[in-house]
Amino acid sequence: MINAGKEYYTLTYNAKFDVDGIFDYDEDRFGIDQALKYFFGLESLFEQLTTFPNEGILRNDIGSGIRSIPYGSHLVFYLITDISIEIVRILHQSQNTMDYFE
Repeated sequence: MINAGKEYYTLTYNAKFDVDGIFDYDEDRFGIDQALKYFFGLESLFEQLTTFPNEGILRNDIGSGIRSIPYGSHLVFYLITDISIEIVRILHQSQNTMDYFE
């Protein structure tokens, strides 16, 4: 397989909102150490996607070119652009995905 890596990743406004909500929930429920561990794991996944952008599953049922990849109890939704990975949403696996992509 050819490595079609990207230079960097970006987060949409909604993805930043999702990350903040995940962090706050984890901190309240599990403590700061666990919240930081999960946050840094997400960041590591985002960086991994810049090297292996096609790793996620193509989800054209949600939107053209959208891919998803699991992380912990969440799904990370992203797009591959010409120069970056655009993180679109990070949703808990129990959330109805279609509610967030209509």
